[in-house]
Amino acid sequence: MTNCSYSLGFRTFSPSTLPTNAAAFPLFEIRTSPTDRANLMFCTMSNTQMNAGGIYWFGIGQPAAAGVIPLTTYSLQPDDPGDPVSNIVVATDWTVPPTIPAQFFRRFSVTTSAFSCIRDFALVRGLMIPPNSSFAMWLVNPAAYGTEWNISMILDQ
Repeated sequence: MTNCSYSLGFRTFSPSTLPTNAAAFPLFEIRTSPTDRANLMFCTMSNTQMNAGGIYWFGIGQPAAAGVIPLTTYSLQPDDPGDPVSNIVVATDWTVPPTIPAQFFRRFSVTTSAFSCIRDFALVRGLMIPPNSSFAMWLVNPAAYGTEWNISMILDQ
């Protein structure tokens, strides 16, 4: 573990319909390398396409099975330009998405007003992601499908 701080901001889309036999849809998956672990410290999500007065549910946890063949990935950016490049990536599209866990580590909801939503969550001690594994954020509420999300996160490695 290099003990460096990394950030990433990206945009992702939820599908307009729920995939067949799925209880939820993953918005993103943090994938660690065989030698590095990550500690998710902070995440913010915003959306300007949701209906006012809606309640939307999310869950974060370790997938029952990781996503297969990520098609769209983003590399974490070091907060200090002198730090090494991170081996941890964030995936937002897969040939087979990660499967929903039996139990989430964190679950939260957002309520929209004026057709917008911003949700910040800080994990005081972080949420540790072991080497060679993944954690994902799922959109659990069918009412929020077909929307666009701006997501920013801070991870320690």
